[in-house]
Amino acid sequence: MLSGHTSDGPRLICKPTALARYLLQHCGSLTKAKLAGWPWGDPHLQTVYSQKCGEHGHNIQFTRDHLLLKDGGTVALDWMVGTRLSEATVQRRWDVKKEYQSGRKALGCFTSTPPVLLLIPQFWGGITPHLQLLCHQAMREGFNVVVFHHRGTAGSPLTTARLSEFGDPVDLEQAVAYVHSRHPSSVLVAVSEGSGSGVLLSYLGERGSSTCLTAAAAISPVLLGQLWFESAMPPMYRWVVLFHRKMQLR
Repeated sequence: MLSGHTSDGPRLICKPTALARYLLQHCGSLTKAKLAGWPWGDPHLQTVYSQKCGEHGHNIQFTRDHLLLKDGGTVALDWMVGTRLSEATVQRRWDVKKEYQSGRKALGCFTSTPPVLLLIPQFWGGITPHLQLLCHQAMREGFNVVVFHHRGTAGSPLTTARLSEFGDPVDLEQAVAYVHSRHPSSVLVAVSEGSGSGVLLSYLGERGSSTCLTAAAAISPVLLGQLWFESAMPPMYRWVVLFHRKMQLR
């Protein structure tokens, strides 16, 4: 994981392994003072861009499962079932599938037991354009895609007097077990974004090697959770998050 920038540049938080040494030697961006200059390196612009920019959301088609949890709560699991793709994209997918069936190496896993990609959005809900694009790419490469929605988000019913808490992995643990039970022979991988990474990282820390996940990645995670909670949120962000929560509860 990359922490925030220091005077010496980004800092890689990891165990001293051969992989870590290889990354430090061969990934030139880790030696730069900044990964991106202004304006792309501005965190506020990155936040706005991730929420507002994109062109793939209206093309995705989902079917929803409501998973009843042990305490009576409910989370939603959206399975990607299709996309209104252009003819050129459909042709590319068909070419990849034929390449696999002909015995040559192909991008993706067009098999009888394709891998499952579990996506975890930010914990206040909603799929950003970045995750929408990832849905498209994963489906093109042969993955089954399912999106995990926290309690009371993305239109899922709030059946308990509590919302999902940052970093609480209980709901995700039950969702992972359910997805694994539906596809017991498939490889299960997970990708989280932003504040949703707190749940994924907590889950991995608690489950360890007993997890059903083969691999996981956290995009733009909150690495210093305690500092994030103790620091005052900028007034504009606080207003937006509060308004969003009120709309969900209504």
